[in-house]
Parts: sequence; structure tokens; C-alpha cells
Amino acid sequence: MAPVETGPPASAGPLCLALPTHGFCAPWALLKWAAQLPRVDGAPAFVICTRAGIKTGPFHPPGAASSAPFVTAALLASRGYRVRGAMSVNMPSNWMAFHPPQAVATAQLIVDRARPIVERFATRMLAGERRWLSLNLAYEAVMALILWPVTLLYLLAGRIFLGKLFMANPKCTGCGLCQDACPVGAIEMKGERPYWTWHCESCMRCIAFCPHSAIDVSHSWALAITVATTLPVVLFFAAPQLFPTPLLLSLGIAAFVLWNYVAMFFGYTLFAKLILSPRWNGVAWWGALWRGFRRYREPNTRLKDLRRTREP
Repeated sequence: MAPVETGPPASAGPLCLALPTHGFCAPWALLKWAAQLPRVDGAPAFVICTRAGIKTGPFHPPGAASSAPFVTAALLASRGYRVRGAMSVNMPSNWMAFHPPQAVATAQLIVDRARPIVERFATRMLAGERRWLSLNLAYEAVMALILWPVTLLYLLAGRIFLGKLFMANPKCTGCGLCQDACPVGAIEMKGERPYWTWHCESCMRCIAFCPHSAIDVSHSWALAITVATTLPVVLFFAAPQLFPTPLLLSLGIAAFVLWNYVAMFFGYTLFAKLILSPRWNGVAWWGALWRGFRRYREPNTRLKDLRRTREP
């Protein structure tokens, strides 16, 4: 996502900002983009957030957009928009890093169930209604209060960690389609292998749309880096006497955050080099729990609709 040059004129109708939820908040790339929107004078807008939904028997448990609709609306308001309302809606969870994809028929049912809900809300927004008092937003406000520590940790470190779990398995042909299709340009081809940079938003597009199913998440690598980055936490709880004053506690927390960045940086640098070796690639792939599983692709979306144009 790149900052836009001009905002929509007031006569163009309301701005609808529809976005996924990452870490119970809006994706980092979208937050930066919205913060750089040109200022407008009272142009109308509304927000729709999708959240990871599942289907269990006849039930559709709600996901949690949590702070995403509120933070996004606040950013739009800070740029001069008059935000009429916000809502969240279940869409099929595509987080294939930590669970297998849902059946195609199940995903389609979730999409079909969401369509009239979104259409009804959008119709009200386009008609000029304001909608902030709803059970939908009351639920998300409660979830935001409960989950704010998770969101904070995600924004500080989790999004970086999750974006460094991807790997190209032995089926990779070096075609570069993942690089072309990445919405934030976070994949670089090094030789004939993709490399995930620090800009990765862990959106799962690459793993879902690779035509050769050649991208996986190495859970063995995830376990190794988790152990490395949580050792200071174990030390903290095992020896609280090391932090007897607020100053030492603050320094301990700062050291923990710094260690996480250092461990992830050097750890992934080593991991990316090791998996160039067929032997180590096989070891990392062996630790990919969902290898061989089919991929989730949102209904009616094709790879050619998502491809970016490479810079010359």
C-alpha cells in the first residue's frame, strides 16, 4: 500500500475503507497508509473490518476485529473525514500458518452469510445514516479491552516474528509469482528463492496462491525462535529479585524487546541461508505441520487479479 496523492472529492460519495484484521488490529501497512491520507474537510467515510470466522456444525462463532474498527475510524477522523459508522464481519480464516484451511464449501457458506450483512450496512451508510451504537461494535469494544496486550505485543514484535516463518520448500521453481503478487512488496527473489523481508504482513497471499504449493511455514523454526526469544521471560519470572526497582524493571523490559529483535534478525538470517541447502531445507520442511494440505483461496479470486507490476 502506498500513500495516495489526493483524497476523493466530497461529490464522489463516502469513502469506504474495508480491511482485514491482523493481531486484533488493523494491519500495520494500512495504519501507515491511512495516517498519510491528505486532509479533507468533512468528507464522509465508513469502515468495514473482516475478522477470522469459522463454522462449527450449525454455529458461526464470531471472530474478533477488536480495536481495528475504532483505530481505523480514529485515523480517518484525524485526517478530516466524518466517519458515519463502522462494523466487523466474519470471513473465512486464512491463517494457514497455524491451522489447516477450511473446506471450500464451508468457506463459501461464511462468505454467503456475510454478503447480506455487509450490503445492509453499506446501504445505510450510503443513505447518510450514522451507526455507532450497535451490538456488533459493543462486542468489539469489549474484545478490545480484553485483547489490547495481545495487540500491543503483535504490533511491537508479533507481526515481525510471524512474517519470518515462511520458507520455499523443494517444490519451488523460482518463478517469482509470489514476489509479483505480494501486496506490500515484501518478497525479494535472491537467486531463485524468495526471501521475506521485514515488511511482510503475514497476509498468507503467497502461501495461498503459489501455483506449485511451494511455500510453507516451518513450525520447527517457529518453535526454535520462540524458545530463543522467551528465555528472558523465563529468567524474569524465575528471578524477580534481579529487578527490585521500577528503573531496573524498565531496563529489563527494554532489554527483552531488544533481544527479541536481535534474535529474530540474526536467527532468520541464518535460517534463510541454511534452507538454501537441500538437506536443511528438508529438515525445515519436515517441521511444516500443514505440508501437503490444500491451500485456501478466497472464492472468485484468481492469481492474475492480484499480481503487481514489477518495477523496471
